[in-house]
Amino acid sequence: MSAKQVKTRKTGPYKKTEYEEFIRFTALPRALREQDFGFMTDEAFIKHFKLSSATVFDWKSRENFWADVSRTTKRWGRDRTPNVLLSLYRTAVKQGKAAEAKLWLEIFEDFSTKSETFLNVHRESLKNIQNNVRALLEQEKAKKI
Repeated sequence: MSAKQVKTRKTGPYKKTEYEEFIRFTALPRALREQDFGFMTDEAFIKHFKLSSATVFDWKSRENFWADVSRTTKRWGRDRTPNVLLSLYRTAVKQGKAAEAKLWLEIFEDFSTKSETFLNVHRESLKNIQNNVRALLEQEKAKKI
């Protein structure tokens, strides 16, 4: 076992503070990285924090790296949810787009694609019933002629 492997196992990731910043950096949308960090790319991060590409590669290969990034992204997103919901509401009301309305129902009314599938099945059943009734009416009409 190399010295680096021993150090990583016992104390967590190499350069723990930079690692945690890299998780936060990776979790941000690229457009916002410039605002928070002053740069957008992994290469710029490496240069700014005076790291090697191998270190960042090792971090990305860690077992929990992407799970940590995902948790950080979710935390970032949750803080902004009220603003997104307001925007969603404005778009749904102003433009009446089906996608926004569906998303609103999923968020606030527990609507799911499962319930949508249920409705589609019942719509199909109703269409079949209507078609059968029409066919019966046509047969009755034909008998009277």
